[in-house]
Amino acid sequence: MAKGIHISTMRAMLNSGDPCDLVLLTKDGHVQRWKDAISISYNAQTGTRKCRLQKSREIRQCRDVLILQINSLYVYL
Repeated sequence: MAKGIHISTMRAMLNSGDPCDLVLLTKDGHVQRWKDAISISYNAQTGTRKCRLQKSREIRQCRDVLILQINSLYVYL
């Protein structure tokens, strides 16, 4: 059975600064997989987060509510 965690636990995991594997939805509705993403900032007003992907050193932005999985754990609201 797949395990799930609350979104507040996911935020704590991302705020720790450790690399995480994320599965998330884009604004187009596509599913993306980010390997070894490190959260570098979080905006509480908009609910957006900037993450650096370790392999490509690319910085990407996502919304916390659109993250489906973190480290193979499902995220629920």
